[in-house]
Amino acid sequence: MQSAPEVPDVSAPFKNLLQGITDMVFVDAEAVQIWFDPSEVTYQQLLEFFYKMHDPTTVNQQGLDMGSQYKSGIFYHDAQQEAIARDVTKRVSAQWWNNKVVTEILPVGQWWNAEEYHQRYMDNNPDGEHLFGQLYSEH
Repeated sequence: MQSAPEVPDVSAPFKNLLQGITDMVFVDAEAVQIWFDPSEVTYQQLLEFFYKMHDPTTVNQQGLDMGSQYKSGIFYHDAQQEAIARDVTKRVSAQWWNNKVVTEILPVGQWWNAEEYHQRYMDNNPDGEHLFGQLYSEH
């Protein structure tokens, strides 16, 4: 029988999370928190873009990156967002992804900002992955 894993120090650097601690439920996904003006873009539109810019059909994987921190997930703030997320997910799964979407829809939890080297990642790594509109433009 395995013993329970030690609870990690949540102030530990992100690098430490990549050493296996990410399988723990309370520190298990890289995410982006988006603040938006609903008069400019709706929550539904944001979710539709989300489903166009990544592959929501792979469990714990995005491109070559694998691990529970790379899951496809939507973290909602209230019942209305949850309902919209479930509706959009069901629709795009059927229409765009052959009913294979594995995106998790969960209530938002504690938020920790990524370390500085992860901030503005695409700006600082122009030769990195560019999924936005390139790989999934057919949707």
